[in-house]
Amino acid sequence: MVSSHKIEISALTSGQPAYPQRLAQLMTPPPQLYALGDADLNAKYIVAIVGTRSATAYARQVINNIVDGLHRRLPDGLLIVSGMALGCDIMAHRRAVDDGVPTVGVLAHGLDHIYPAVHRQFASKLVSEGRGMLLTQYPEGSRIHKNNFLSRNEIVAGMSDCVIVAESAADHGGALYTARWAKRAGRTVFAVPGRATDKYSGGCNMLIRTGAALLAETADDIVDAMGWEADQLRLFNDTPRPAAPQRPSLSPENKRITDYLTANPESSSDLISRALNIPLWELIGMLTELEMSGYVISRPGNRFMCVSR
Repeated sequence: MVSSHKIEISALTSGQPAYPQRLAQLMTPPPQLYALGDADLNAKYIVAIVGTRSATAYARQVINNIVDGLHRRLPDGLLIVSGMALGCDIMAHRRAVDDGVPTVGVLAHGLDHIYPAVHRQFASKLVSEGRGMLLTQYPEGSRIHKNNFLSRNEIVAGMSDCVIVAESAADHGGALYTARWAKRAGRTVFAVPGRATDKYSGGCNMLIRTGAALLAETADDIVDAMGWEADQLRLFNDTPRPAAPQRPSLSPENKRITDYLTANPESSSDLISRALNIPLWELIGMLTELEMSGYVISRPGNRFMCVSR
């Protein structure tokens, strides 16, 4: 039991401001979430870090370095998300707490217990000391089913801007499922490379080799690919941008997208979705159509820009 009389469980319903808006943009978001603790689920920069339960010392080193570097580059508005599992997940949570970065542990069960049990003390301190939040779509008393963990991984990816796979075998693992689902949801996936002979680098190397993930050795790779510092600079740039050229052949909805990208070049799909109030699952298809037609090109970090014709 992780709740107490001092800290109450909150129910977050899709449509409420506190509900994770990135998650709400997906085709079938969980209608309700249960939260214990304190964290901004709509923070400016939300990074998921996942990986094998059999994490090595190498995974610990790269996770620590990445979380440290993200905190250095993004001192305000950073949130680290993972699944509270053994190995890479708990390493990411612990380093975030050590650095004073809020972290959210997404659970595959109700908030009346913690699995694995070895993480109960950490989870209790995370909540009681105001270091982060436990989040789940399952009410108290729910039985654990193996499919719960896949649904948990979808929430981890869906509520984040990007997913970093720190370590994973090539033949199986929840981290690879998370990465594949994140790609389908329009999230940017990163993977940490490792030696060809290391079992738990095989999955990461495969993701990079097949183009399913961008290579990430340091936090700088992630911040630069996501264009986050460019976003910060644009906050102070009031220079008006040229209006979009008229394209009669475009549908009204597609023209809204090209107009927006002309005024806001290299915007992420998440940002476009929120600005134009288009569900993310629908927007991804529209962006693909525009890219195939030559009106839009994609850039690293799941960003897009309009092409004049």
